[in-house]
Parts: sequence; structure tokens; C-alpha cells
Amino acid sequence: MNLNSGLKGFKGEVSINNILKTLSKRRNFKYLKTAILPINGSVTQVDFMIFAKCAMICLEVKAWSGEIYVPNNKYDSWRVVYENRDITPHNPIIQNDVHIKAANYLSPLQINYINYIVFSENPVIHNR
Repeated sequence: MNLNSGLKGFKGEVSINNILKTLSKRRNFKYLKTAILPINGSVTQVDFMIFAKCAMICLEVKAWSGEIYVPNNKYDSWRVVYENRDITPHNPIIQNDVHIKAANYLSPLQINYINYIVFSENPVIHNR
């Protein structure tokens, strides 16, 4: 990861945090930003965990721009086309599944977290 992508990701998380801060006051839910959880002798970082009466959500924020090609099979590779570059990033659904597994590892309850991916930029999303 280069400095620009790290800074872009940080700004994206700040943007989503501001939205959640406003919404949480109006919609009566709590959230945790940047949860570091142990898993398999390592750690994983959850961008946001949202706790509401109706749902528990693990939210993965991506500051991707350009065109995003989302596969029909949720475990297949994603593709991002941006500024004449064709990138195959880590699948954020699989990444967030690891977050959910880590969250459940720490809890005596097996909570059915909802896996959400949020884009802080305005990419064009294609389903393939």
C-alpha cells in the first residue's frame, strides 16, 4: 500500500464515521470504530461494528474509485479499473468474514453479524 492509498482509506473511514455519528443519534444505535480483534495467533482490524436492536453489522470501508466489478459468486475475485490500471484487490467480503469470525471467537454467543461493504467514494459498480 502506498501513502496515497493509506491516506485515502483513512479519509474514507473519517467520512463514514461522521455519517455514523449523526445517524447513531437519530436512530438509537451504538458503534465501535477500529476494533482490533485477535484471530489465529494474529489480529484483524474491523473498520466499524454497529450494534442495533434489529441487527449487528461489521462494516468494511473501501475508498475505491473508478469502476468496480463485483462477481456473482461472493467469494470470487473483485476487479477495480482506475486511471488505466486494472487491479484485483483482496475480496472485501472475505476480509469482512474474517472480522466476523474474530468477533464471534471473543463472544460466548454466535452472533449473526451482517457483512456490509461501504464505498466512501462514488465508484461505478458493475455486477459480473
